[in-house]
Amino acid sequence: MIQDIFPHEFSNTFENTSISENSLIYHVFENEIFLQVEKNTIQIPKFITTNSNARFLFKLDKVAYFFEEHSKEEKVILEKENPNGKWIARHALRHLEPKHLAFTATIALQLANWYRNNHFCGRCGAEMKDSFQERMLECPACHLQVFPKISPAVIIGIYNQNKILLTKYRNGPTTNYALVAGFCEIGETLEETVKREVLEEVGLQVKNITYYKSQPWPFTDTLLAGFFCELDGSEKITLEENELSLAKWFSRDEIPVEENAISLTNEMIHYFKRNPDSFL
Repeated sequence: MIQDIFPHEFSNTFENTSISENSLIYHVFENEIFLQVEKNTIQIPKFITTNSNARFLFKLDKVAYFFEEHSKEEKVILEKENPNGKWIARHALRHLEPKHLAFTATIALQLANWYRNNHFCGRCGAEMKDSFQERMLECPACHLQVFPKISPAVIIGIYNQNKILLTKYRNGPTTNYALVAGFCEIGETLEETVKREVLEEVGLQVKNITYYKSQPWPFTDTLLAGFFCELDGSEKITLEENELSLAKWFSRDEIPVEENAISLTNEMIHYFKRNPDSFL
């Protein structure tokens, strides 16, 4: 999956540190990041100077990474001064190599968006200030503390004997086949979310809910929890048409999804395809 970047070592431990000559800087404008691109391969431009507004992000292979937020005018200047660079949207990073840079660039955009969205206090409107002890913003007026937002969500592999239910989103970023998915609501367990989302999106009842694996999904500020569950009752689908354009049962040999190393959804589909004995 996208976060599996071994042998590279990713450390998200916050450090109160300054830029050094060995540091690397991601340059950000809204939901885009500036990188050198050749075909499908990206590099971080090392020749761009930075200023004191850069914030610490994380370490990769013990090298400190920072990000710098740019205005629209600065964005244009960067483009003119660095013709080999390109502004890349967050969702486009999932298709680029090397994977460790695509992953960390996505995390950089995730954190940059969080800082930008919390520039002012949501309680009293004062300008927020950085903490120097942890990844946190604090209001100097009312002392509200804000931490990075991570939304829990579930990915659900619904199976019925040798068939699995695949869907397509109506307004998603791709038209690929996917599994039923949804965000957890307040006061809900993950297992209750599974039952509710399945009923809401495809009108089915399920049983034997089994946890599979989790994945950070920085494209939507989400922590995904994957579950498999067995159909309980009729396999007739009642489609939630505002969310989905398609939901259909596929046998193992009919699954129309190519294997890749990016998403939990894709891994779960192919786990079902390759491991029939696990779903008896």
